[in-house]
Amino acid sequence: MALLGLTAFALSIALLYRLILHPLYLNPLAKIPAVHPFAKISSLYMLWIRYWDRENATVFAAHEKYGAIVRLGPNELSVNCIDDGVRTVYGKGFDRHEFYRVYEDCGRQNLSSSLDAISHSIRKKRITHVYSKSYLQSSPAVVALIDRLVRHRFLALVSARARDQKPFDTMTMLSALALDLVLGYTFGVRNATDFLNNSSEHSKCIERIHTGRPYSTMFWLHEFPSTVDFLERVGVLSKERYESLEALHVFCLDMCHRAEAALEDAQHDSGPEDFPTVYQQFRRSLDKEGVSIVPSLQASSRLSEHGTISCSPQQLEIAAEVGDQIHASDETLSITLTYAIWELSRNKDMQQKLRLECQALGQEVHINSTTALPTANEIDQLPLLHAVMMETMRVHPIVAGGQARVTPYGKLTKLGEYENIPGGCRVQSYARFLHHNADVFPNPLAWFPERWLEAVEPGVADPKMRWFWAFSSGGRMCLGSHFAQLVMKYVLVLIYANFETYIVDDTGIEHMEGYVGGPKSGKLMVSVRAVTWNTE
Repeated sequence: MALLGLTAFALSIALLYRLILHPLYLNPLAKIPAVHPFAKISSLYMLWIRYWDRENATVFAAHEKYGAIVRLGPNELSVNCIDDGVRTVYGKGFDRHEFYRVYEDCGRQNLSSSLDAISHSIRKKRITHVYSKSYLQSSPAVVALIDRLVRHRFLALVSARARDQKPFDTMTMLSALALDLVLGYTFGVRNATDFLNNSSEHSKCIERIHTGRPYSTMFWLHEFPSTVDFLERVGVLSKERYESLEALHVFCLDMCHRAEAALEDAQHDSGPEDFPTVYQQFRRSLDKEGVSIVPSLQASSRLSEHGTISCSPQQLEIAAEVGDQIHASDETLSITLTYAIWELSRNKDMQQKLRLECQALGQEVHINSTTALPTANEIDQLPLLHAVMMETMRVHPIVAGGQARVTPYGKLTKLGEYENIPGGCRVQSYARFLHHNADVFPNPLAWFPERWLEAVEPGVADPKMRWFWAFSSGGRMCLGSHFAQLVMKYVLVLIYANFETYIVDDTGIEHMEGYVGGPKSGKLMVSVRAVTWNTE
């Protein structure tokens, strides 16, 4: 009896130490102010906040109250500073948190789901060349792609809406355009999609995306990926999510087959936009790595549950990356452009100034022009256009939630004023918070493109660029950032050189509070009117 009592006493002391004394007083994070007192001893507080989609507002309020470093849990921090903060966490040595496992496709890791630096670096190296700024600005395929899809397909639809005086949802149309552009660049236009002119197929694709990773269950997929995966596999949860992802993966593999056939049977009468630029780059890189192109059907367990799929290991790797790109482009391009159109439609003076800058490029950007589009470098040289894009991405960052990393094991880390932070600690920064630094961006909630036109003292780094974080930073920053910015600039030039936009219904335009910061309603209804060119 005495031994049993002694055992119970020892167990109580151990639990008291582990659950109370260590996290409150002995943990190296103990001196860091916490988002809530309970957060010091349990992760349940932040799990509850995340479940109810209150993370962004809650963490931002804590930073406003306590400063740059805030403790979110016994072993979790939020970082809202650049030096000894973002530069450290998103530099070398910090792997991604398990949070990103949800973005796996085809049973394979991809750029978004690879957690360690080595596997991410291998995947990034495969295609970084064709997404570099220098390549994009000199590529005939890119300008031809934009000319065909934006000037001819997209503007034709916008022109029809103007002629019929019929409002339309920018989110839907821009989502179709974004997917056509990304898949057209990857596989070649003739081997990819025409969602702009096939709304039913576009709707089907979007349904697969949102059913595969529904916003309503992202909390569980981010925070408990292994549990969700197990429950789905044993049948406790519906396999609808798997089946939607499976359909999307088959869709990607089908485009791989078409692109492969196009490479084997080069058609000399096709334009540069029909060439599978990114697919070929993937193939070359995977050939060097020794990944087989022979259809050996070594499919993942997820795919094989629905029957075998004729593909090579190479194509499965490519399809995994393309599935990731489909999810990213549907959100990134369409959301950013929607908010740009919303802001410009509310600011008529700014819209007119941008129009004059765009029309100054000449007849090359006229809707009925048969001449070549301005070069990418010419588009990049438009100062007001650049300012509009930067300010839109600052005020309306796509990834609004924390981008989780893990402090490296085997060493201690300094964040802000706090030293000796051990390995294995979850840390994250939020673009929205960094962009709200009033010392760098006065009146930070206001959309004010002119702030990007202000002169900076020669030889002095622009603090706005140090704090701008729309594409993250470091080795894991968005690989397609240059492609996205270039495409979005062309879209805005071609829209506002030829049309004026008006808001019809912006109900629900405010940001969602989750990881992705798109409109709560998922739409923006606008009307357009063709404008007269200033020929002076």
